[in-house]
Amino acid sequence: MSSNRVGNETKRRLCEALKKKMAKKPLEKITVKEIVEDCGMNRQTFYYHFDDIYDQVRWMYERELFDPLKKRATAETWQDMMLELLQYVEKNKSVTRSAIISFSREQLRSFFYENVRDISVKIITSFKNEIENDAAYELPKEYEEMIVYYIMVSFVGLADSWARGELNKKPEEIVAFAETIVNDLLCGAVIRLRGLN
Repeated sequence: MSSNRVGNETKRRLCEALKKKMAKKPLEKITVKEIVEDCGMNRQTFYYHFDDIYDQVRWMYERELFDPLKKRATAETWQDMMLELLQYVEKNKSVTRSAIISFSREQLRSFFYENVRDISVKIITSFKNEIENDAAYELPKEYEEMIVYYIMVSFVGLADSWARGELNKKPEEIVAFAETIVNDLLCGAVIRLRGLN
């Protein structure tokens, strides 16, 4: 087995131990000692792989959620991606709530915005590829950046509110609502640009 696979398996085991703890208490009350004892490792092993527990949480979300989503980000599948994101949150609700409560708003913004922004860029890029043969539909760069930002902030805001229990909707209902907004946004851009030419 390669050292990379062994390293990832060790990280995965450490993350499973962390998840068990996060299901019971806030992230800031969890210690590295508890995590390593739960999976029969030592502190040195933990710090070989992670800087701290927050770094571990970031790795866990990257590996389990965002990396698979980013690989499949296209305009045709973004709805499935958002549904997967919400289903992941639902399946890991106590873990996600622990992270949301414990991370500062700035930490959440920098982590989730960065990842959701990558997905938003791929959605816009795919949309542009569909209309690239028609110069009338060309999106100005500044406008495109604002659409990406709008989608990113909307997605993160919806997922955050829903995870906190502020939005009493099923994942499918949230995705249907988001789909309507994104379609209106992109179709509206095309209609407006068509009128300008």
